[in-house]
Amino acid sequence: ADPSSSSAVSTIYITRDKLEAGKRVLTLTDITGPGKIVLTEDLSNLESAMPSNSRAKPKTYDDDAENDVVEERKEPEETQTRKIYGLIKLHLHNLKDCTVVIKCKIITSTIEISDCQNVTVKIESGATVATVQADLCDSLTLEFWDAPSNKNLSVHGIGIGGGTTKVFWGEDKD
Repeated sequence: ADPSSSSAVSTIYITRDKLEAGKRVLTLTDITGPGKIVLTEDLSNLESAMPSNSRAKPKTYDDDAENDVVEERKEPEETQTRKIYGLIKLHLHNLKDCTVVIKCKIITSTIEISDCQNVTVKIESGATVATVQADLCDSLTLEFWDAPSNKNLSVHGIGIGGGTTKVFWGEDKD
């Protein structure tokens, strides 16, 4: 097959069963495409137990995409835990000529990207990403789908020197 044809592009799906037991921080490193890496919705079901703090009540907002926290009340208050779901953090390092599709919750809402070339990061509507730190990247495209700003626009060259950078806010449903 012709390597430039779309049928030659491989897709890798990352699910819970591909992570080592207890791992909640995912690092993708030293990958050269062309290809697509999909972080599936299944990763949103990764479970972490956190100590409960009855004095700290998180803010909630209507239609918030954050975790629904279910507190366990079987133990005394000082030993109670709550379960939270999703990856803790995502690191992308030294990726070339590929697309990363994020469909899962990221507890810290943070993606760190470094030393990547010609990479597209597509953040689907079910993902929770609020912060992207990108360092030493060239031709990086960030796509946030579902247009959270209710605008469909692209911003070129924001805050990253030396290369082409594009941010796409997705397609409005209207």
